[in-house]
Amino acid sequence: MRFIFIPVFLLVSLFSFSQDSLPEAYFINPLKIPISLSGSFGELRDNHFHSGLDIRTQQRIGLDVHASAPGYISRLKTGPFGYGNVLYIQHPNGYTTVYAHMEEFAPKIREYVRKRQYELKKHEIELYPQAHELPVDQGEFIGLSGNSGSSGGPHLHFEIRDAAQRPLNPFLFGMQTRDSKPPQVRGVFVYPQQEDAHANLSAQQQELHLTKIADGSYQAKTVEAFGELGFGINAMDYMDDSNFTHGIYQIQTCLNGEPQLEITFDQFSFANTRYINQYIDYYHYRDKKARIQKLFIEENNKVDMSIKMTQNKGLVNIKDSLDYKYEIYLKDFAGNLTYVKIPIRGMQADLEEIKPKPDKITDFLAFADKPNVFDLEKYDVFVPKDALYEDTFLKLEEVSGGIQVHEFTTPLHKNITIGFNAEQYNKEDFEKLYVARVLPWGKKYYSDTYKEENRISTRTRIFGFYKLEMDTTPPTIVPVNFRDKKWVSELKYLSLRIKDEESGIADYHATINGEFIVMEYDYKTGILRYDFRDKVSNQTENNLKVIVVDNVGNSATFEAVFYRKE
Repeated sequence: MRFIFIPVFLLVSLFSFSQDSLPEAYFINPLKIPISLSGSFGELRDNHFHSGLDIRTQQRIGLDVHASAPGYISRLKTGPFGYGNVLYIQHPNGYTTVYAHMEEFAPKIREYVRKRQYELKKHEIELYPQAHELPVDQGEFIGLSGNSGSSGGPHLHFEIRDAAQRPLNPFLFGMQTRDSKPPQVRGVFVYPQQEDAHANLSAQQQELHLTKIADGSYQAKTVEAFGELGFGINAMDYMDDSNFTHGIYQIQTCLNGEPQLEITFDQFSFANTRYINQYIDYYHYRDKKARIQKLFIEENNKVDMSIKMTQNKGLVNIKDSLDYKYEIYLKDFAGNLTYVKIPIRGMQADLEEIKPKPDKITDFLAFADKPNVFDLEKYDVFVPKDALYEDTFLKLEEVSGGIQVHEFTTPLHKNITIGFNAEQYNKEDFEKLYVARVLPWGKKYYSDTYKEENRISTRTRIFGFYKLEMDTTPPTIVPVNFRDKKWVSELKYLSLRIKDEESGIADYHATINGEFIVMEYDYKTGILRYDFRDKVSNQTENNLKVIVVDNVGNSATFEAVFYRKE
């Protein structure tokens, strides 16, 4: 039998979140299959915490989705990115549930959306129905699961939000999945803070050597250290019915039995979700592709999960010649617990003995708490207040016909502006220019581009190499499941593939016999699809026309005749 000693404060605080006011039996599983997850609440994602459950759909599209509780559909949105086809249900008790990446909506909902799309002649649309327009009962069919939007595979993204639209952990409401596996630790790290602080005679971040004990806990090799230290952990959780990794529900630390920090993933706000880039060791993530959660909260970190901490915000102060025991407890929602023990021996050292942090001084110091403008001969860079998490020496260099704007291993919280002097271009060429972010291996990505007289700029939240590129090539349009002057009576959809190699697709417009038609776009496959259920035409001979425009205005037109009888 495995036994782990747990201090008394942990026995209390592990269950300190009050669930008395939460309606645990109110919401039901939106799918008629057992809940199996590919993503859990609060997981660490690019630039955000995951706001719901990603419920697996047996690797299929088209499972029935049902309203988790009674209410009315208060919001609907369609589009190729983000949540794709998504609907929101407002419930009488003040909560909202969200159902994202759907393949399509139930017939009455689809009809409501299509009517507005055709009235407005818009593909992407966001609607806010009134309470009487689309009421739903608990368990009512509301649509089919899918893979729309920025989804990496078929699943249903499901959320529960409070009255302030803050996402809450659905497990708090009684939803369950089988989980008997404790969290697993992949690495523990130490971060000396002050100038004279060190760990093992180094002022730099370093990974500690861990040994896994027979009882499932972890023991670190003794750290010889001095001064103020922070710790970080790279850890994952697993569940019984899938091989996916999941986030840790609760992390607690203590020093010599005294609590230091407790983070519980019960809720957060969308307004502060991007502070994940300060919560993790962003440099390590971008450099090593592994996310380390810092077990200390820095001054400019506004993450707003459930956090309890000492006055020192999770940092520990190690004095010379004293011994310490630093402990980390990782817990999943099912109560499975993993324990890490880190012995520390206080040892002061002369500065000459300590390996210093890398010197990053440049000619361009950007302050976090004020706006910053940097003018180079052909370029200018504006870094607004609060775009950086801390004062930073920037690397700004004119190279290879563009500008290197610092390093991608440094996070940005707000958009910066990069400007380009374009007075050397004639009017015709100027119109075809765009700003590209160029990766080290040459891959180019369109960056939102703005033009004014003799100047082109972009706004971006990614440091890197940017340059002006020219796009004179129009998009391509290729039919997928039909050919010109052929019968298509047996088809449910008309599908075309659109693509633009340079600046990317900006917009498209399609008609049948001159009448606007809705064509849904999946950017992951490049497929445009018209659904014959829309019944725009009842004629036998039909003229299809599709116009696609890229981000600098190049356009392509595809025309074909098809024949059809219902």
